[in-house]
Amino acid sequence: MAELLAFTCAYLAFALLALSQPQHLKAVAPHATLTAATRLGRRSVAALLLLLSLALLLGSQGSGFAALTWTLLASAAGFSVALTLSWKPEWLRWLVLSRR
Repeated sequence: MAELLAFTCAYLAFALLALSQPQHLKAVAPHATLTAATRLGRRSVAALLLLLSLALLLGSQGSGFAALTWTLLASAAGFSVALTLSWKPEWLRWLVLSRR
């Protein structure tokens, strides 16, 4: 269960990092604007989500296996966000609309 929650946190973190870049934001929500404060806020929340993902795994597994699992889950989450952005970017629109 901790692994699924850690993957979800990592996926959301990478989605927020992608949406802090103008080209990805335009693909998801063409009329959305990106201010410096919004960019910093998204990146800060993404960093916290990645740390939460690692903390969840550290709490449920040993430190060595947790680091390995976190690395693999983070890679899979980043790849999943890339696939989402290339195939169905509108699926991430709720992240933009909820952060106006």
